[in-house]
Amino acid sequence: MKVVTHNVFSFGLSIFLLSKTGHLSVLSFFVALWLTFAVNTLIDVFGHTRKNDIPIRSFITHSVFTAPLWGAAIGIATIVLPYSLFNLSADSAFELLGAGLGVTIAYAHLLLDAFTQAGVYLGRRRIAIAHMSYDNTALNLAFIVLGLLLLAVALF
Repeated sequence: MKVVTHNVFSFGLSIFLLSKTGHLSVLSFFVALWLTFAVNTLIDVFGHTRKNDIPIRSFITHSVFTAPLWGAAIGIATIVLPYSLFNLSADSAFELLGAGLGVTIAYAHLLLDAFTQAGVYLGRRRIAIAHMSYDNTALNLAFIVLGLLLLAVALF
């Protein structure tokens, strides 16, 4: 999927889940926004290698086992580092919320990638829900609209 699709869908899903669990606040909104870009960027930047000048998804970040670990690590770091830097006490529930958002965004990224030809890794084997092109206009548009609908439901 395209980067914009990953970001819109992940952010919409995150805000929807925060809203439905009663954890939506100005701070959690901005944490979700940051994590959307941070997790999706990490998965794509570190998750693609080249073989014969063809981009290939890597097991390092595109596995159903490793992606949530990356998401959780970024989520926890997002909460712990600023609080440590400014010598504030972070609530462990807020750290768990950050980790949970990171994991959610990582799995949302993999869900979208599972619709593409390259699929995602389950163990050392790649699986795909569908074998569509990553730049399929209809598929990208559908998930962008779904992300925007989730955002609208959460906020209105």
